[in-house]
Amino acid sequence: MNGITKQGTRQAWTMTGIGGTLHIVRRIDLQGDEQYHASPKFMAMNIDKWLSDGSLRRDLLTMYRAVGGQMDPDDGSISAYYLGTYVAPRLLVAFERNQLVLLRSVQTLAIAS
Repeated sequence: MNGITKQGTRQAWTMTGIGGTLHIVRRIDLQGDEQYHASPKFMAMNIDKWLSDGSLRRDLLTMYRAVGGQMDPDDGSISAYYLGTYVAPRLLVAFERNQLVLLRSVQTLAIAS
């Protein structure tokens, strides 16, 4: 199951990734005692996987907008070239800078380590 969830102003994505389901949020949206796992290399592999799945285009663009990207997630004319050249590198930077984070779980620790 992939998709975006909005709770108030919190944006969260549930994405099928390497090893299972991944829960991603903006770091500023962490709640209470939620902890995150920082692993940019692991997320780079997932971004590459997601780019190859056209059904995830809207989710990727929504993440991109959440970290300052300007493209409309509903714009169907965005090419695979644009996604690979602009969106993927910006998402990777967002994970490297912990703007986007992977919520910590037992499963996450096992697959991302």
